[in-house]
Amino acid sequence: MRQHVVIIGGTSGIGLGLVQYYLAQGHQVSTCGRDLNKIPSTLRTNPDLQAYRVDVTQPEQRSDFFDRVTQPIDLLFFCVGFYLNERVFDLDRASSQRMLSTNLLSFQA
Repeated sequence: MRQHVVIIGGTSGIGLGLVQYYLAQGHQVSTCGRDLNKIPSTLRTNPDLQAYRVDVTQPEQRSDFFDRVTQPIDLLFFCVGFYLNERVFDLDRASSQRMLSTNLLSFQA
């Protein structure tokens, strides 16, 4: 049975892997992310994929995304994440706030 799968944060990592998996299974996929150029061009041309540029920390962009997704949703994945490698970067207040806004607060919203 063909399903409509929504993947928030589907432009890289696990989210992109889920986009690829569900498209390969023949499902309709809607996804969003900050940088749609991360999605391979072969996927961007797939008629079963709807991709939207969204910064999940921005309430109006989140709301607009769900207004555009008009089909009933069968599965929803939240794969958003922003991380800094603490071995490479010093974690400062601004970076900590960005991680919290992206990883926790946007999930709660």
